[in-house]
Amino acid sequence: MARTHRIAIVIAAAAAVGLTLTGCVPGGDPTPTASHTNTPTPTPTATTDPQPQSETEATAAAELAIADYLYVRSQVNGDGGTNTAPLEDVATGSALQRALDDAARVADGGLTTQGQLSFAPTMSYATTLESGAVSVPFGYATVTGCQDGSGYKIFNADGTPAQQPTEQRNELEFTVIWDPAVE
Repeated sequence: MARTHRIAIVIAAAAAVGLTLTGCVPGGDPTPTASHTNTPTPTPTATTDPQPQSETEATAAAELAIADYLYVRSQVNGDGGTNTAPLEDVATGSALQRALDDAARVADGGLTTQGQLSFAPTMSYATTLESGAVSVPFGYATVTGCQDGSGYKIFNADGTPAQQPTEQRNELEFTVIWDPAVE
């Protein structure tokens, strides 16, 4: 049996504390436009990475996992929110549930989306993941930063701009784990 470590975003803490982080300040174009184009972009795949060997490796990989999660979430919604299977490749727990709920709102409301959610990390650290008899050094990473939705627009079925969230940039904390999976 080969042993791999799968990265999974476990928690996207709903602790949107406000605009207190450096770089998490209002800006950008608050007015969505109804004209939009679809630009083909590569689709990320589920990752089976070796266990991180340092805190630097763990936090860098966690930041990439967060970027993949936000990319997939934006793509699922951009495709109408009906095919949510790709979300299960990049998230579990409350992060997955939040993405599924968001996709359901898009699908049920006949909404369309354009653009991409982004995340700018401001602080991160990694510790040992302890789960029963399993101990994974650097297997638990926490990344705090600014999630920016200003480049992500929502449109009604008729193409008019839908109501956007009041705060486009919010401080969030993501927790990323390396899930030791046996194949």
